[in-house]
Amino acid sequence: MRLKLRWIAVFELVIIIALIILLSISFYGKPAVEANELKNEFNDENTPDQLNLLNNSSGLLSPRIYAGILEPKSFMISHFSNLQDAIQKYINDNNISASVYVQNLRNGAAFGINQREGVFPASINKLPIAILVLQDVEKGKLNFTTPILIEASLITETSDQIYRENSYLPLKDLLERMLSESDNTAYYQLSNNIDEQDLRLLTTYYGLDGEGIYSWNKEKWLNNPKLSPRLLANIFSSLYFSTVLEPKNSEYLLSLLTNTSFDIHSISHLPQSITISQKYGYYDVDGISLLSDCGIMYINQSRILYCISIRNADRQKSLNAIGAMINAIYSYVTQTRSTLDLFKKQGYISPPAAP
Repeated sequence: MRLKLRWIAVFELVIIIALIILLSISFYGKPAVEANELKNEFNDENTPDQLNLLNNSSGLLSPRIYAGILEPKSFMISHFSNLQDAIQKYINDNNISASVYVQNLRNGAAFGINQREGVFPASINKLPIAILVLQDVEKGKLNFTTPILIEASLITETSDQIYRENSYLPLKDLLERMLSESDNTAYYQLSNNIDEQDLRLLTTYYGLDGEGIYSWNKEKWLNNPKLSPRLLANIFSSLYFSTVLEPKNSEYLLSLLTNTSFDIHSISHLPQSITISQKYGYYDVDGISLLSDCGIMYINQSRILYCISIRNADRQKSLNAIGAMINAIYSYVTQTRSTLDLFKKQGYISPPAAP
């Protein structure tokens, strides 16, 4: 009996290891280096301390190195100084009021422009609602087939006829309409089922002004650092790192945002093969207009988070500006990555040329 149990335990261990490998491949792409390849770099000539490092769970390197997910000597993009200069020049040359935040999610390299300017998030504020809905699903309070009462008073004028023809709609249907189509009626119906205390806790976690993110107040919004692109970007990073939801639910929300009615590929003139998980927001009231777009670009192994807001420009000019900046980010990353790969291949003989 003990022998049988032992074999069962071994079998379960093998299954767990296989699942970990599959998850790492699906999330990051094929691992850049296998763990055993990393161990092969340490031979008999290394010191005992070097050899013990690989088996030390409290090692000082990133655990991703030991797991084989992150390649040693990868030369990840460590700064965006040239990109920052180029975007700042574009803003100045076109007389645009803009706030920008960009971050390499793989190592934290980042920059910001005009980060103290307030940004009313408009439809980007639908994402915390979606996150809270899925938290209730995880708690067992709701499920994807739960019928949600459609309140007539919350139906907007531009909504589909489906809301007027049905007293209830499944939660999943409303959730997908809210994110993929930025449907306001779906947003109002789901928001009506959210606990206000949970919403305050979540916005506090992101560092956002919990009231300002959902209630327009011109005086409060204009110079509110708690409504900056930098803090709005926290919503996306929390999904990417799955810090507030189970991985399957974070993955689900990010996947919904890869296919939305806001055609970011056409706006930014990027290849359709580039995956972008993003949410836009547009607001025009009290003589102040704002168009924002926040998201993550998946460029080969690079994971680039961005959040851009354009204020007080007509809609088309705002779209052109956001498109130009996203295209500049993509071009910088691809060109810099190519340069760094060549630099690495040549054995670090000379510093890479500026892209």
